[in-house]
Amino acid sequence: MSDLLIANAHIHTLDPARPCARRMLVRDGRIVAFDEAVPQESSVVTHDLGGATVVPGLIDSHVHVVWTGARHFALNLAGITTTRVLRERVAAEAERLAPGQLILGLDLDYESFDPPPTAADLDAAAPRHSVLLKGDTGHLTLANTRAMTHFGIGSETSGWHADGVLIGAANTAVAWRGPNEFAAGIGWERVLQAAADEAARAGLTTIHALEGADDDDDPGVRALLSHGSALPVRTVVYWQTTHVDAVLALGLPRIGGCIWVDGDFGPHTAALKEPYADRPCTCGELYISDERLQAFIDAANAAGLQIALHCVGDAAVAQVLRAYRAALKRHPRRDHRHRIEHFEVYDAELLRDAKELDVSVAIQPAFDGYFGGIAHNAQYLGPERAQRADAIATFDRHGIPIGGGSDSTVTPLGPLYGMHCAVNHTNPAERVTPERALRLWTIDNARLAFEEQAKGTLEIGKLADFVALDADPLAVPPASIKDIGVRLTVMGGRVTYRAEARI
Repeated sequence: MSDLLIANAHIHTLDPARPCARRMLVRDGRIVAFDEAVPQESSVVTHDLGGATVVPGLIDSHVHVVWTGARHFALNLAGITTTRVLRERVAAEAERLAPGQLILGLDLDYESFDPPPTAADLDAAAPRHSVLLKGDTGHLTLANTRAMTHFGIGSETSGWHADGVLIGAANTAVAWRGPNEFAAGIGWERVLQAAADEAARAGLTTIHALEGADDDDDPGVRALLSHGSALPVRTVVYWQTTHVDAVLALGLPRIGGCIWVDGDFGPHTAALKEPYADRPCTCGELYISDERLQAFIDAANAAGLQIALHCVGDAAVAQVLRAYRAALKRHPRRDHRHRIEHFEVYDAELLRDAKELDVSVAIQPAFDGYFGGIAHNAQYLGPERAQRADAIATFDRHGIPIGGGSDSTVTPLGPLYGMHCAVNHTNPAERVTPERALRLWTIDNARLAFEEQAKGTLEIGKLADFVALDADPLAVPPASIKDIGVRLTVMGGRVTYRAEARI
């Protein structure tokens, strides 16, 4: 590998000992010198960035890689709000595909339809295909009759509805298996490459890949572990299974991810301590019993694994924190870094317990901007709880470690947009500074995965993962952060993305 020199750049290292630099030398994939220590005469490949801003390689703490890659080949349902148009799109796809192939659609905004589509509509549009149309947050699927039969879902399955709407356990049954089957049909290398290329274009050099179903084997996890080293982005794999022995057999130091402890606000399956504002008859649903959850967390914690679990509602967070507390009492660990994904509704008790247990939180600031922030959350939570949703600064004030992510495909891969949302949160009390937002997608996410010694800041000896940007996110007006473009993405000294017109 040739030496690489970054010259004429405004480099934010995020290293307190050397916050800024103008030149940086890379050798064998690692940073070896800055500024005055860079040799004047050296046989290197030089990138003169013309004063462009360089930041550490961006890290996304919550990505569903198979979903993200499949999106490049699946039906795009965004913007469709009538059953007629939906049927036409599905019918056209059925005409294109061989009989028996799975039709997968993403970004279905089911709540926008009036009247809503049903399994019968999909049966008529694609009588010889299984059809799965996933809602925009992944917590609702519309399926046709063939798909429900194919995946073994029927009236005995919790969350099944005769009109083809699947939530709860019924949705969980297809959420990972469906995209896996679709990706296998497209080809694993194509699907994973599409996701990785998208990540590189967004300035990402590492993604935490939350993959797989709750089973003792998963083709998506196997494919990612097999092909990951050839991708233009580093992957940190979290297998979403409760089968501890299977994870240990693969040599993974972590387990979980979106093991769904509850659902989401839209289908009213997020588990809340108090009833929904727009549906007072329900508080949502806990998907896992206390006994089963405790047994899993006990086993994973005792095995030395880092655990990550999906919790949207405050009741789900409370259930997981209770289980973490009991497991750590039985088998204490000083630096476990167990995670909660989302933690979208907090109260004082939950903040206190999370801090006391040293639990980390993978947050998604883009949810606030993408879905409408306080006004959107108030539909489901009411005005008071909506002020306690999608926290950022609150976690900082309580000393709870956090890191930023997209939950792609729920929101698109886009760390700069995520930073923008953190700085411009709809709740002023949750806004953070641009530098704090940048740290969420760099050193903080490195720490979430025990990788802070190699990633997250630009220091001598660390991996040469960095990004050149069109503008300085720490200096532009806050409202402009989302508009900053990526010029160059470098992973281990290798250029993984180059915006040719701007280099």
